Amino acid sequence: MMCYCNKKPILVVAWIADNPGRRFYGCPNYWVGQKCRFFQWRDDEICERVKVLIPQQRQRIIQLEAKLAECKKREKVAVVGSAYNIFQHTTKLNPNIFIVIIKKSKSMFTK
Repeated sequence: MMCYCNKKPILVVAWIADNPGRRFYGCPNYWVGQKCRFFQWRDDEICERVKVLIPQQRQRIIQLEAKLAECKKREKVAVVGSAYNIFQHTTKLNPNIFIVIIKKSKSMFTK
């Protein structure tokens, strides 16, 4: 399949109210201003119930991802805070151990 520009169409997901989550093929030049107007649905038309459900579920996913990001942020603060408390209350520790603890806790959150 080729578009009118003689390029391979790309698969895109529509997020408009009438077709939420419905995939279609479009010209790769559409987003750079050269519109050949090639368009072809990949998915069948969706029913009215799904048109309501998909946006609701998408919004819920966005909310949960935001909560997860906030929890990870709090967890990072808690780990670093705990490491600092351990360091302060343990006089036998070498000061370099605190730096190692902090580096290890940072690596937990960068993966």
